[in-house]
Amino acid sequence: MNKEEAFDFIIDPETNKKVAVDTKIGKTVIQNYITFLKEGENSTNIISTQQFYKNPTTGGKTKQKQKPKQIIENKILKGICSICNKKVFSTQKRCKNKDSYMHATCYDKQSMTQTRII
Repeated sequence: MNKEEAFDFIIDPETNKKVAVDTKIGKTVIQNYITFLKEGENSTNIISTQQFYKNPTTGGKTKQKQKPKQIIENKILKGICSICNKKVFSTQKRCKNKDSYMHATCYDKQSMTQTRII
């Protein structure tokens, strides 16, 4: 591989396939890396590349159902706090435990009450 070809391909981390950077999949992989670096692994802006590959059983493209974003007053709803049962928005400091979100303040209060002082 010469120097000119060195940056013509990228590995799609979802499939471990080598894809050309000037294709829709390649551009999506690059954009996902940028989003991951800026927003972190829990970003809702990372797009699955699986939708671009053909499904071997149907011969067509795989359609993934994406969870629709709930936007309330220009804020994205991340979920319901597992401690106080109030809405957790993307603009708030929050913690994630498996599949549930909680406000950072709720988490801090809960961990303080569970800590034993000897």
